[in-house]
Amino acid sequence: MKRLCVGIVHLTQRLRSILDQTGIWYEQIDPESNLLKSYSVIISNEQAAPLIKGRLMEYIRSGGAVIEFPNGHLYYERDSVVSKKTNTAINEDRNSFLSHIPYLDLHCPVEFHSKGGLLNGLVHFDSIYDGYSCLVGLDFEELIHDTHYTRKRFFYNGKNDPDEIVSRVSKYELTEILIAVLKELHFLQDLPFIKKSDTPEEKPVFCFRIDSDYGDKESVERLYQLCNKYKIPATWFLHVEAHENWLSVFSTFSDQEIALHGYEHGTSTSYETVFHNIEKGLQLLKFENLNPPGFCAPYGIWNNTLSDVLKKFAFRYTSEFTFCHDGLPIVPVNEEDEPLPLQIPIHPICTGSLSRKRVPESEMFNYFNRVMQNKFARNEPVIFYHHPLQPGLEVLEEIFKTVNEKGLTKMTFNDFTSFWKRRNGAHFEAFYDSEKQELKTNCFHYSIPLFVSYDHKSGYFTQSGVRLKKLESNETFTFGEQRLPDKEEIEIMHSDSFSLLKTSLLDWKNRNHL
Repeated sequence: MKRLCVGIVHLTQRLRSILDQTGIWYEQIDPESNLLKSYSVIISNEQAAPLIKGRLMEYIRSGGAVIEFPNGHLYYERDSVVSKKTNTAINEDRNSFLSHIPYLDLHCPVEFHSKGGLLNGLVHFDSIYDGYSCLVGLDFEELIHDTHYTRKRFFYNGKNDPDEIVSRVSKYELTEILIAVLKELHFLQDLPFIKKSDTPEEKPVFCFRIDSDYGDKESVERLYQLCNKYKIPATWFLHVEAHENWLSVFSTFSDQEIALHGYEHGTSTSYETVFHNIEKGLQLLKFENLNPPGFCAPYGIWNNTLSDVLKKFAFRYTSEFTFCHDGLPIVPVNEEDEPLPLQIPIHPICTGSLSRKRVPESEMFNYFNRVMQNKFARNEPVIFYHHPLQPGLEVLEEIFKTVNEKGLTKMTFNDFTSFWKRRNGAHFEAFYDSEKQELKTNCFHYSIPLFVSYDHKSGYFTQSGVRLKKLESNETFTFGEQRLPDKEEIEIMHSDSFSLLKTSLLDWKNRNHL
């Protein structure tokens, strides 16, 4: 039986965090082993020694499959690759297995194959004797851990597209490219693709985040009552200074989670200032017997100072959309290759974002419903946020109704963190007998649902420790259609950069600087 394990030429801490996010079985290659039997795909992310490079080329020729990153070329010579600084790569081929990725914001040099391919040649496949090699001209380790941010528009109708300051690089899309390419290389070899499930149940996870910025008692109570009515276990990130005289109110909330948003609602690059802002907020919450397991930075601003400060606290998770938004949780790795608290990405647009674009409340649900439907189509987590003083309680009510009607897996951020830590800690193994078309799986340490695919259109959930025949499998999930922006709409979203810059300058001016 063939091991469905992805081999890595050089397993770094940064690449480990990305592969944990995908949920695949992976390990650093053992060059002395039988590579063809040991690895279903090998990722070449570093120039290998001549002897190992020779073994990898033989692995490809004999029927194996390799992904070549920019620093790990094997088959692709430099004259077949063009390096070019690219801000945005638009996906003009909407019929490929990457059709769910409309564009990539990169803002760095990347590699394109000279003969083209998917995403204008960022992804290029070749068959070599009995095997396959795929060029992916993206440095995932650098891009996904990049800390730059900028203001971006989010697709709505081309006229009222809301905007927010978010991570400059399209990190969710990068992970999706890696998963899709790994799938394709398995399917080309007539192998199933198997990964840990992204949710403890078959339905997608729903989390609701509340940033309490300057909220008064009345607005907080209204929002709590709405969550209570629809049994939504929200996570409240408290701006402690705004509620300092009535923090005890939050200890009366049932089935809600209290997290920290800082004492003052402000940002800084001073280590001492950021540390004090977090420490003071924690002390006041603990005095009320509130023990926040997580933190999110005011304005969603992630920087190297915050990264350093967080090492001094025991937070289980943070959530800053200037590091990443949408997609799956990930453990960031700092410049010293140290893992940080889990990052839980959220969708960064709220009712306030739409209100600033003069979208009437009667139309706001249309925006969020489209986001939800797109995420349902991929079985992805749905994580929205709100502020008590913002308009749109009726919009939230419609969202909550949809969540309950769809039977989503409702969780607090801490619940989701606990599941994700179990997921990261669970080690599974999978073996496939091509002659019998039989899949065998085992899971160790923790029992986590697995998701198996034989094509890009569908898949099914299964528990570990079972043998499954391909022909006996029943698809329990079919990837659906999404409403994504076309080329013209993408170009509109990326136009008028002066307007975005002006908004960012006003935002910076009005921001509270500690």
